[in-house]
Amino acid sequence: MPVGATEVVTKKPTISPFEATLRVAWKRAKQVGTQIYHSRNAMAGLIILLFFLSLAITAPWLAPYRPTQSVADATCSTLSVPATYLQPPCPAHPLGTNYNSNDIYSQVIWGTQISFIVGIASAVVATVVGTAVGLISGYVGGWIDEVLMRFNDVILSIPWLVLMIVVAAKVGVVDLTGLILVIGLTGWSVTARVIRSQVLSIKERMFVERAKMLGAPSSRILVRHAPRSCTTPGGSSSPGSASSSSCSAFTCSGTPSTKS
Repeated sequence: MPVGATEVVTKKPTISPFEATLRVAWKRAKQVGTQIYHSRNAMAGLIILLFFLSLAITAPWLAPYRPTQSVADATCSTLSVPATYLQPPCPAHPLGTNYNSNDIYSQVIWGTQISFIVGIASAVVATVVGTAVGLISGYVGGWIDEVLMRFNDVILSIPWLVLMIVVAAKVGVVDLTGLILVIGLTGWSVTARVIRSQVLSIKERMFVERAKMLGAPSSRILVRHAPRSCTTPGGSSSPGSASSSSCSAFTCSGTPSTKS
């Protein structure tokens, strides 16, 4: 270096933890997209999902009637006295009508919206509750872990569909919000077990030990450090929760004709 010259030190730009998390998530999303693209089964499932999603979005234009609207015509009736209820399938009503004179085809189309809303929202509730229970149980340990896991074992020992129906009947589910909460609050046990096992494996790792040595409280470790390593295992159960919740959407709420 020539005499009198000054050395220029370039510093690498620092990124926030949130931005780093977004980059990792984007990289992971691209990897998942590539895997789906090269898998026939995954592509078939994606096409089916997009088909029903398009039905849910375009329901106001595809369905000739509202789900609670009674038909005013009896063009499909085969009775000597025209009736608008229990009509057989015909061009005007491809799937016929029910006891309430509702067009069944329109109810099926509108029902996709309920299934998607219930499936996604209840899966989010189950994932949040299961993650919280698993983090506390795995990190704190002791009698808290024993109590939470024994309660979790009781929940797992009861068939989920039976448990959901009993709870829904007991609390009296009358709206969509209640249905979402019932399904979500009875479907967190598997996620809690997965998260707990993951926390048990990471709480002895170096980055957790360093956080403890630096004086980080347990609440900070549970909120900021541990969830980063548990997101993937915990989120792996979310698609299953969403699909099963969607299938159960009409179990507790009935058909769309019960909704105003």
